[in-house]
Amino acid sequence: MSQGDSLPPTPVLFGVKSEDDQETLLVVPGLAGVGAERWWRLCARDGADFGPLKAHPELVSLLAARTAPQKAYVRANMAMPTLTMAACLYGFGSAWAAVVAFHLISCILMPSAYVVACAGLDGAARLYAAFFVDLRSQLTWGAFYFVWVGAVGLLLYRALRDFVPPDTTPLIELGITPDPTTLLLFSLYFSVVNPVLEELFWRGFLSLVLGAGERHLLAASAAYALYHGLVLLAIGIDPAVAAALVVGLGLVGRVMSEMYRRTGLASGVLAHMAGDIVVVMALLDWYYSWLQRRRVLEGG
Repeated sequence: MSQGDSLPPTPVLFGVKSEDDQETLLVVPGLAGVGAERWWRLCARDGADFGPLKAHPELVSLLAARTAPQKAYVRANMAMPTLTMAACLYGFGSAWAAVVAFHLISCILMPSAYVVACAGLDGAARLYAAFFVDLRSQLTWGAFYFVWVGAVGLLLYRALRDFVPPDTTPLIELGITPDPTTLLLFSLYFSVVNPVLEELFWRGFLSLVLGAGERHLLAASAAYALYHGLVLLAIGIDPAVAAALVVGLGLVGRVMSEMYRRTGLASGVLAHMAGDIVVVMALLDWYYSWLQRRRVLEGG
């Protein structure tokens, strides 16, 4: 950084250093004599990246998990999706219970309790509003991601379609029956509600409380992929194919984190929505093929 670009001599430190990796989470200098845009440019040059929270830098300090109880809570929250899926899919045998419990516990209740405890109700309101600042730009990027992810997803499904087991019994046993009403409700919920809640949790909440360090982002991406692996096995996907998809989903999670940091949460929601719509289309295709085979067998 050049001498002319130096920061004010007395910074106001809102941030802390992580006990384990000494990573600076946030440093907010006194802004006297430094234009806001210029200051953010200098911070970006130094590697700081606050995503859409530029208007509320104090929230990053309030919510950063730096004490042992905070870190333990966030790690438990990060592991909860896998535990929830294991209990609901393999214990109760219900896909509906798995999805609703995951959303309610992992994506809503636990993050909200943490945010309110650390920043209060006012801080929580400011945080969730900050995720969607500059919404027009986010939606513009999101439209591009939606088309791109949808196209790639359809191509991947066509390539992997032969690896999908023809038997829909696992889905039916999990409560996703070929009844039109059930399929419609599940499809709408999965393709509209799920992308919003997942992006708020996996990208918005976790990247904020854990920090933007590569190790933390990879840990969150691994947890994101792991719980999907349980779902793939529960619906009868071949273990080798499921393992390959889990690795791919881990990479997708890391890309989505970068997408959030660069173009905002809403853009990631639309990208995620495109992927979930492809999954719904694959589900409907799966059932249609199964019904066609059953009719042929019954007719024969």
